[in-house]
Amino acid sequence: MSLGINYRYFLIQRFRFILVLCTGFNLAFIATENFGAEKKLYDLVIYGPTSAGIAAAVQAQRMGLDVIVTGPDTHLGGLSAGGLGWTDSGNKEVIGGIALEFYKRIYAYYDKPETWTWQTRTSYGKRGRGTQARDGHGRAMWVFEPHVAEQVFENLIHDHMIPIDRNQWLDRS
Repeated sequence: MSLGINYRYFLIQRFRFILVLCTGFNLAFIATENFGAEKKLYDLVIYGPTSAGIAAAVQAQRMGLDVIVTGPDTHLGGLSAGGLGWTDSGNKEVIGGIALEFYKRIYAYYDKPETWTWQTRTSYGKRGRGTQARDGHGRAMWVFEPHVAEQVFENLIHDHMIPIDRNQWLDRS
């Protein structure tokens, strides 16, 4: 199944609109708890280091925006890193972009022999593993352990040099 070109164009335009809307507010953020320190201005502040938040930060950085991710969490990845490890087990044809990159990185992790400490790769079989990626390049794995997802998100943030400010709660007073 192939998505129509108009639908892809719509998704790209919607994402750009959201980014422009967010950056239009000219958000400022103090990246340190020391109020005497110099303030750093960002084009985009993402509150919530969920899988969607990390994907948005990576895309914004790739588009040249100065971005930071913050939120109350100490772990990255939201539900993906919190225990939802059997994801998108339906139609793989609709998965693309940064989500597909995530699943390819999951495959790369499990492709290493030293990864398999509790069972062998052979005994695990091909459950959710090793199917050809939708774009025809490389392989993707759709089933994973939470700590692996968190490490993939950490690596995405590190690879794109995106600052993370963890354990930052909104002041609701």
